[in-house]
Amino acid sequence: MRIETIPGAAAARFVDEAGGAIEVVWNGFRPPASLEGLSGEARTAVHRANLARRKLDLADYERFLDRHVEEARRLRTVDEDIAHGRPKIPEGPWEPGATMSERQDLASVNQGFVHDTTKAILDLVEIRSKLEARRMPLDVGLEASVGLKVRVGDRMVGAEASLTDGSVAGSYGAGGVVGKCWLDEAGKTGCAAIAGGAKVSSGGIESLEISTGLGYARASRESVAAGVKVGRTIGGDAFSVRAEAKVGLNVQLLDAETVRRALSNEDFWTKKR
Repeated sequence: MRIETIPGAAAARFVDEAGGAIEVVWNGFRPPASLEGLSGEARTAVHRANLARRKLDLADYERFLDRHVEEARRLRTVDEDIAHGRPKIPEGPWEPGATMSERQDLASVNQGFVHDTTKAILDLVEIRSKLEARRMPLDVGLEASVGLKVRVGDRMVGAEASLTDGSVAGSYGAGGVVGKCWLDEAGKTGCAAIAGGAKVSSGGIESLEISTGLGYARASRESVAAGVKVGRTIGGDAFSVRAEAKVGLNVQLLDAETVRRALSNEDFWTKKR
């Protein structure tokens, strides 16, 4: 285990050199005054002062988390995000000599540290998903594309460009079966065969799409989508050119990578795709 201090903050990174997660531990607690030997109004006053100190600690911690998350938003790679670390719920000192009731008073303030840490981790999960080019479950996005198809007899050559995610694709087909390859903005490529609305790759059926008139609907293992399409065709059966535009909404489901990590008990903070 290696401990790294964080400049300008009452916190440190605990680095598991065996490859485990990097935990960020905040320790800016003000020491509470002792209640031992006190009673009556004097004890009540000291206890209230300790609660006030803990609330100030919470405010300091919230500012620390805000800065930690904001720094994560400026990261550009998953490796940088892993090195940035995940916050661990801090454990503040208890009041010496406190009764059970007094400990409960302090515990109620301590719940704020749990709440704020949980919220920060959810923000960091969203940031990690974006770095991995993965959308959050139930995320609703706009999809729009333009395409051009040229048909000569039963053969077809096409090109398509997405206006929302920057991907491009080319296709070639004959006899009702189309081969399609694409390149996304991250430089990843892929190919699939399309027949009867089913898109099939080496991993199996990727999606099913139904087109009727001016509308379309599509379902895959990770998302569902629906929208409208408009186009114009020039030519006839022997030779034709068709330009088409699609606009729709896409809803992300629980993606396969999140499910795989959950079933394998993989540490989200140390592993990447």
